[in-house]
Amino acid sequence: MKIKILLINFFIFYFFIYSRSWASFSEPLFKGAEAQAMGDAVTAVVDDDFSLFYNPAGLAGVNKLKFRFVNITVEASDQIIGANSTFSQIILGNFNSNFINSLFGTNNYVRVQEVASVSFQGFSAALIGDGQGVVELNNPNNPSGTVGVQTTYGGQVGFGGAVLRFDRNKGELRLGVSGKYLLRAGGFTQVNATDLLNNQVSSLLGNYRSFGSGLGADFGTQAVYQVSQQLGFKAGFAALDLGNTVFSNGAPSQKSNFATGIGVNYKSYDVVGTFSFEIKHIFDDMDWQKKVHLGLQLKLPLITLSGGLSELYPTYGVGVNLGVFQIQYTHYLEELASLVGINPEARTMLNARVEFVF
Repeated sequence: MKIKILLINFFIFYFFIYSRSWASFSEPLFKGAEAQAMGDAVTAVVDDDFSLFYNPAGLAGVNKLKFRFVNITVEASDQIIGANSTFSQIILGNFNSNFINSLFGTNNYVRVQEVASVSFQGFSAALIGDGQGVVELNNPNNPSGTVGVQTTYGGQVGFGGAVLRFDRNKGELRLGVSGKYLLRAGGFTQVNATDLLNNQVSSLLGNYRSFGSGLGADFGTQAVYQVSQQLGFKAGFAALDLGNTVFSNGAPSQKSNFATGIGVNYKSYDVVGTFSFEIKHIFDDMDWQKKVHLGLQLKLPLITLSGGLSELYPTYGVGVNLGVFQIQYTHYLEELASLVGINPEARTMLNARVEFVF
């Protein structure tokens, strides 16, 4: 029976690697700094309250009451130029030739996210606030690029549990579901020379304060097998934002993302090592290299070291656990072009959170 359960997940994994897409890539609603540090390859191995956003089946691993009142992540591209003044001028429509010229050839991206959550025994609920801004302009002779401001608020609730146990409770099959209600305003717009010269950017962003609502749902599975107290194997599959989470005001929808992967954990005393391999956006028609994610993590009592590959670009991070207060530094690259190796954007993430566990 245990072989059969694991094979089901492995077949899902390999069958969808080369599948064609009906949904395009989009930024995820939630981006955890620790998960991103290990290549964002967590679908198979996540088993804490963050499972709510990556794979709700992992909520089956939650067995303690946990409150997070503060969980703030600030993310920005390494090339960002005066982010505050840049985005305030865009919103106000204060464009001039010097301002526009200063932006060419740079990728200006900033994101601020706050999540408050509560979790216990297979359940998690969270409130999320997310704000993003983008200014990416190229080719001064014939200007074009992307500008935008997008704000999202909402809540998400999920459940996960074991539906089948086998081999004397060494293994189990988990299922999980979650639902979300979101409010979104703004978005990202492709602009050209005419828009910039005629000062049309501010009008294109005129809806950044007009919110529309959207309902979304996620589904996930995990197969877990504990070989011994130290060694365990996992396989997982997650379908996020099933059918796309669409907003009533026409704001950019949260595109469906199907992901599957495998992982292994090894625990020795207070040290936990994790390896994971994952394919994301398995239904998307994109460069296969953008789908590949690989993660490594070494969790020590006070420090967590993470590394991996995201879209075949290296990622790394360091986390410090000071009890109720935890901080995480992460660095990675995001490919903005349709093919890996064309236009990678280096980004840095800083996360600080306060949590109480009972």
